[in-house]
Amino acid sequence: MDGVLETPAPRLDVDQVRRLLLTHWGVEAGALHPLPSERDLNVLVDDRYVLKVSNPAERADLVDMEDVSLAHVRRVAPDLPVPRLVEATTGPVVSVRDSATRECLARLITVVPGTPLEGTPLTLDLAEQVGATAARTSLALQGLFHPAADRVLDWDVRRAPDVLAAPGVLAGLGEQGQVLQPWLGRLAAAAATTRALPSGLQHADVTLTNVLATDGAVTGL
Repeated sequence: MDGVLETPAPRLDVDQVRRLLLTHWGVEAGALHPLPSERDLNVLVDDRYVLKVSNPAERADLVDMEDVSLAHVRRVAPDLPVPRLVEATTGPVVSVRDSATRECLARLITVVPGTPLEGTPLTLDLAEQVGATAARTSLALQGLFHPAADRVLDWDVRRAPDVLAAPGVLAGLGEQGQVLQPWLGRLAAAAATTRALPSGLQHADVTLTNVLATDGAVTGL
């Protein structure tokens, strides 16, 4: 992940955010509310937009891959409830410096309706909707290529044997680690076999935190 989980998130005060929005997007912001993020700075702007300021350690090509993927999904599957990237006066991405003078990439996206499903009782109907949304998103991304897609991710299931075999990982899992130990060889063989199969981009983080719903219906991803 190139250090994004170890690098502190960007810091901008309210005045900096207002100037950024006005200078680059011509948006005179009213209400500003910070949104949770494990590595970036996300700010809700007047319930209309979300200002996304990427972690200083984030690669520019990965940010571009996100933008290209979003535009592709909106083009081939316009009925999917995903946000729209708002162009700034200089393009889709703006380079800014946070309060610690670290260079970061900033984007503005539209708000999709709903509230995160995290913490909400998950009915069978909602679970089916989440699964269907994930499947439709994967289908929408078929055929899309981006040079940054070859990045190495620990979340890639094909890397499971390498991740689990790293020093201390299985020991840290306690009894679960002991159960997994005999399976490492089979996992490695399966991963080697899949290298010859077609692969492509997908949204592999369709979790309850990243899915929005209103009145029992999925309304945003």
